[in-house]
Amino acid sequence: MSTPPRKILIAMDGSKHSDYAFDWYVKYFYKDKDDVLIAYCSEHAGLLTAPFQAPASSAVSRMVREEEMDSASALSQFQKKLQNAGIKGNVIRLSGGKPGEVIVKASEEHKVDMIITGTRGLGTIRRTLMGSVSQYVVHHASCPVLVVRQ
Repeated sequence: MSTPPRKILIAMDGSKHSDYAFDWYVKYFYKDKDDVLIAYCSEHAGLLTAPFQAPASSAVSRMVREEEMDSASALSQFQKKLQNAGIKGNVIRLSGGKPGEVIVKASEEHKVDMIITGTRGLGTIRRTLMGSVSQYVVHHASCPVLVVRQ
């Protein structure tokens, strides 16, 4: 009896840390039947939402357009990463909240078996002041979380 395919969510933000986590997954953890979901969440995802949905200044509008262009480019790059690695999967863009929260929500909506994320290696003080996406995901996800440290 064969085992069912694993559904793996890899959280990506375009940083070298998330690229490393993807590469680590491909090299050490990937199995042929895996169904991979790359969830792209930019660093600024939570900054350009609700408060700016009212009529916005031209500077904010420009920032939103630039973020959308950057996101489109990132999504395309991540799809190419999957194809180059010969991995079956999809790429989605997450928005509408803080990165940790939207990653956990996506993991539940897509019923993933595991989340893989990188870590920036923030020190205690910076992590306390800024928060840590990987720490949030570890504490709030309902599935196993693999944090890949560089």
